[in-house]
Amino acid sequence: MKNLDEKNSPYLSIFVGIFTLAFILGCGSSYTTTRPVLDQKTLLKPDSGIVVARIINASSYPLPFNNLTITPENLNTSKKIKPNELRALQPLRKDTSIFASSVPIGNYSLNNINAWYIRGEYRYSFFVPASTKIGTFEVKAGHVTDLGTLVYYPKPQTDSYLKLILRVPESANGEVLKNYFPFYQYEPSKILSWKDDGLLEERESVFASVAQNPIIYNKTYLAPDGTLYFLSKLGIILTRTPHGEWIVDGVDTNFNLNAIAKSNNGDLIVGGAEGKLFVKPLGGEWKDISIEFGKEILELKFSSDSTIDMITNEKSKAVIYRTDLETLNWQELNAFSYSGGWKNFQSATTNSSNKASNGGNRSNKGKAYRIFAVNTHKLEDKHLIEVSTVRASHSGVFANTSEKTFSYNPETWEVRPSDSTSDVDIVIQSGSVKIGIERAGYWDWDGLPEYFRYDATSNQWVEFKSQVYFCPGDEIISNKFCPNSDGKSKKVKAKRRQFRFNSLPQFSSELDAVALVSFAKFGYSDKNKERQIKLMKTSDGGQTWSDTGNELPLDYCGSFVREVTDRLLLSCEGASTDFYESFDNGANWEHVRQHDNF
Repeated sequence: MKNLDEKNSPYLSIFVGIFTLAFILGCGSSYTTTRPVLDQKTLLKPDSGIVVARIINASSYPLPFNNLTITPENLNTSKKIKPNELRALQPLRKDTSIFASSVPIGNYSLNNINAWYIRGEYRYSFFVPASTKIGTFEVKAGHVTDLGTLVYYPKPQTDSYLKLILRVPESANGEVLKNYFPFYQYEPSKILSWKDDGLLEERESVFASVAQNPIIYNKTYLAPDGTLYFLSKLGIILTRTPHGEWIVDGVDTNFNLNAIAKSNNGDLIVGGAEGKLFVKPLGGEWKDISIEFGKEILELKFSSDSTIDMITNEKSKAVIYRTDLETLNWQELNAFSYSGGWKNFQSATTNSSNKASNGGNRSNKGKAYRIFAVNTHKLEDKHLIEVSTVRASHSGVFANTSEKTFSYNPETWEVRPSDSTSDVDIVIQSGSVKIGIERAGYWDWDGLPEYFRYDATSNQWVEFKSQVYFCPGDEIISNKFCPNSDGKSKKVKAKRRQFRFNSLPQFSSELDAVALVSFAKFGYSDKNKERQIKLMKTSDGGQTWSDTGNELPLDYCGSFVREVTDRLLLSCEGASTDFYESFDNGANWEHVRQHDNF
């Protein structure tokens, strides 16, 4: 079995994976009764009700939970009575899973949530048991039992994680059915929820602590005034002021925040999943200006101090809107679908706007595709937008995406064919330079991306070298032969070793950078291979690397915040909410934000 562990986590034990595999394969379908997802063909039996739940994954585990198991109260009274395993609605998203199934009447408790996938010869699994404190619920004939929103959160402990499944306080009953299963007719008076057990205040306290200690961030954004924002799960916004102060802010949503923008006047706007959108005028409070449920907000930009541009994912199409802050009357400027292309598209040959054919794929009109991602970036004076699509029938897990890049006019959002000759797929600002990333191709032997530095002088991408030479004693040198102390002995040829970037190199100037890399201690064919992590530096733009000799404050802190250029700001994202900073390339670290021990 191959396990996907928490990001940068040294704590997850092999036992979890072995136990999970034994649990699922050893017991399998004979241990549980599978309950299919509610659909228009579902016939509700007289002795059954509907159980509904939403799961939010607040961890860095990359695969969505696709199973939820509930245990009947009378499980031990008969061998014929089994736990019920509910399957998640397709297509799956990484961070949110939706469940709704017909379940026999009775009293139940939550047993576990799990992610279980098969891909070729690999088995991916992750199992989270539920605490008895989470509560119990009843399923009645013809009724809906809405379990609301459940959150998975791995709480960092001294040498392990405490896996928590939390109930979100005051969830809106019927919301999941209304939004995801609009075909199902139900009586609001027949919606049930968890039984009252007197632990509401305790749950609210724990949930508040969890929300204020995020361990994964969806986006990092550097505002025009130098303020740094980290968008996290559960509506939390972690803020670092230009003076280095840390502030926890938040908006009234438990869904992902994906997009943020700040005007030169200081007005702030954030948005994310399920159409959630909030604005905060300078010196004011957050105001909910959410849009329709089916629109996921991917990007926000201020085109002027009072005008906002917004990119949304609406399943089968991506749409670009614009509005004035005062009126909030969103106007569509452009839209993209896989089969139809761009609505407002300027042909390179005719210089006139036309439909579909120039910006789309006419040969694929019979196939159903949905939007997977939309990204924009600027290179030189060109504004580029990349749209990723995936077959609608694919779950979104292990799916092969198709990318198309276009140029656009930021004033009108008119799109035209991209005239960029660059081979890089993604452009990211890292410190003082732009870094280009070329995705690994099908024939790449190591399956790793390639990295490039943009040289503004030559207007070219210069590839990073990802190798060094080792001498006996693990001494890293920049040439092929080890130093000879007496000058007479035969030169010893150094061993070349490849490394991979754990975090993007952090450039303090055009040529100077620090990178966190890992070396395979043994060959790729060695089953007992280990990885050696080192903090490396370069002074020639990534052509040669040397060991700083410095170490990380904690082994699992491995992400540089690339928006900070005057120091190394190290995030422990994926493991905790801790941050460290260094002014001397990691020789000394200061603990500037600490995870609360709640």
